[in-house]
Amino acid sequence: MYPDHVAIIMDGNGRWANNRGLPRLAGHKAGVETLKDIVECTTKINIHYLTLYAFSSENWNRPKSEINDLMSLLSGFLNKEAKNFLNKDIRLKVIGRRDRLKKSIVNSIEKLEKDSLSNNGLNLVIALDYGGREDIRTAIINIYNSYKLNNESIDNLTFKDIEQNLMTKKYSRSRFNY
Repeated sequence: MYPDHVAIIMDGNGRWANNRGLPRLAGHKAGVETLKDIVECTTKINIHYLTLYAFSSENWNRPKSEINDLMSLLSGFLNKEAKNFLNKDIRLKVIGRRDRLKKSIVNSIEKLEKDSLSNNGLNLVIALDYGGREDIRTAIINIYNSYKLNNESIDNLTFKDIEQNLMTKKYSRSRFNY
């Protein structure tokens, strides 16, 4: 029996390349090829959710040239794999900030999300410019503002309130009883 949801932190591609005397970009390209294999395998073994932590909010601290390379790879991946996703019944959802991404990348993401919305196979969630701490901070701000607007006491805060305000809310199958 396979798990329902698998999450992968895409880390170490640059180190992999460095250890082989290759440019970091070669490692990132190899990571994209491995990613394609993982998505293919995941669809075959009937895993419902695959979350890829692809580019954290901390990754903006990398050298500008590496960021440009990563964004170019992302753009190429989205454009080249779009038809494949649709043909394989994959639904794409990207979580994280979009305001720091190039408009062309945001447009590709939004188009693929929209085009794949009715797909019922694998739910591919890409965490892009995403950070768990930022997600929690944003959720707390949203909850606070909602409580304040409705004159509710923050003492009434529940775990369900927090879960419902996270970017991952649609992709978790909570085992908690609220």
